[in-house]
Amino acid sequence: MNESVSYRQLTRMDELVNCAAIEEQVWGEGIVPPHMLRAVTSMGGLAVGAFDRDTMIGFVFGFRGVLQRSGTEIPVHHSHVAAVLPGYRGQGIGVGLKRTQARLALQQGLQLMTWTFDPLRARNAHLNIEKLGATVQVYEPDYYGNMTDAQNGQLASDRLLAEWQLTGEQSRPQVSASEALKVLQAAADGSPAAPQLQQAAALLHVAVPHDLDELLSSRPDVADTWRAAVRSTLMHYLDAGYLAVGFRDNGYLLHRS
Repeated sequence: MNESVSYRQLTRMDELVNCAAIEEQVWGEGIVPPHMLRAVTSMGGLAVGAFDRDTMIGFVFGFRGVLQRSGTEIPVHHSHVAAVLPGYRGQGIGVGLKRTQARLALQQGLQLMTWTFDPLRARNAHLNIEKLGATVQVYEPDYYGNMTDAQNGQLASDRLLAEWQLTGEQSRPQVSASEALKVLQAAADGSPAAPQLQQAAALLHVAVPHDLDELLSSRPDVADTWRAAVRSTLMHYLDAGYLAVGFRDNGYLLHRS
């Protein structure tokens, strides 16, 4: 954790314009324009910036929403965009941003935070599930439709829905990767082996590629194969009642009680 970095809620227009500049550096294009950030944060949405002295180096943005679950409407804070400049990654800044966002959401009376993330991005999965303690039970294929920015390439925009209980009331089983049955593994050439979709063990392991960016730049066909394999495996087991409760050995740990 970089202790020199500070975090604060963003309300001024000049700060929200800086968010758009960070988006350009991370994705190569704007994601949420400043006027939309301004409108949503004026109406209860939250934007939080990370600062190295006076320079903004990352931000998160989200809004109030409703999660539909078994006929029940659950109020949530949905975190829509999170970005940290490349030179500051791996320093715990993403965790600091999310925890500040969570504190502000709790002040609004919201006890659950949700967000989506690409199932193939191992670093994000580890942060979301291992460091923050989120769980996953929903896989959304091609969630955003066609996206061609630097982070997505030509892949279908599949997403997992992270659910983070902010009050600490959600307990997760203590699981060990060594005890998990491997239902999707990497083959010797770096492509995915055939998924095993007929298993019923209580704990399963679903591997993902080590470096999606490298695959997108050098072997996009293999990245596309990983997308299809991870999609079929996770959708099958999540629909069968498994819950992603860990991310270790470069893969998801799925548990069913």
